[in-house]
Amino acid sequence: MASNEQVEEQDFNALVVRCAGPDKKEQEEYLVRVVMKLLIQRYGRDSKLPDANVLRVLGIREEDTRVAMKVLDGIYAWVSKGLLGDPCCDLPGIRSEAIEYMRSELERRQAIQREAGI
Repeated sequence: MASNEQVEEQDFNALVVRCAGPDKKEQEEYLVRVVMKLLIQRYGRDSKLPDANVLRVLGIREEDTRVAMKVLDGIYAWVSKGLLGDPCCDLPGIRSEAIEYMRSELERRQAIQREAGI
């Protein structure tokens, strides 16, 4: 019998495949966008750099925007790869938020398709 963690991981991976397709690279890129969106939602949007608040929460100074963006891109990619590969690697506690977001995105897509008669 599968444990709850295994079932949850299968559900998570199935959602990722439904939202991003079967290609692992596309899944990672999709999850990077989801993680970025959710962290910006969680910490608020800054007027000059949308995810500057994420930097502040992580204790990273934003003087050099290019370096800050590379740091954030790396963090988003790291969190996304962790979510795909290891259910225990949920550092910012974002897995459940990502599941909720993906489910709502699928429901939104289905509603649009129903409206369009597809």
